[in-house]
Parts: sequence; structure tokens; C-alpha cells
Amino acid sequence: MAYEQKKDTINGVDYTFQKVPPREWVKIRQRCKDKNGQALEEKLYDEILSHIVVTPKITMDDFEEVEDMEAVMEAAITFQCRRAETV
Repeated sequence: MAYEQKKDTINGVDYTFQKVPPREWVKIRQRCKDKNGQALEEKLYDEILSHIVVTPKITMDDFEEVEDMEAVMEAAITFQCRRAETV
């Protein structure tokens, strides 16, 4: 099964995002919560960079500015959670 991809340029860097299946997205979100159900942002960002951001392959440590990292996370989550485009 081919997963939908999207290319986006954020602050001069070209990114490719790839959707994960709905079940995998739920598993990712569940893995990234503490015992009280609160989101663990660092863990979630690591998962997004590992599973949704296809290129470039980066980690949180590769970002020089928090604002740039936040923009990439917002774009990745928005892409993952929106309805697939139909042709």
C-alpha cells in the first residue's frame, strides 16, 4: 500500500511528509502520553520525525530554532490528520 506524501518548503528547507495509517497514528499518540494521559511533546516530536517526516531525515537536535521545529511539527500533524486528497 502506497502512503500519501506531500512536499512542503518551510523556512527554506524542503520536507517530504508521508501519512501513516490511522491505527499507527493512534499507536504513536498513545506511546507519547504519560500515566495521566498528558501528551509528552518531546516523545511525540521524535515519533513524528521518525515516521512522518520522510526527508530530510532529522532529529530535534538538528533544528537551530524552536520556531522552525514547531512549524515542521504543525505542518506534519496537519498533513497527517486531514482528509486525503482525491484526484
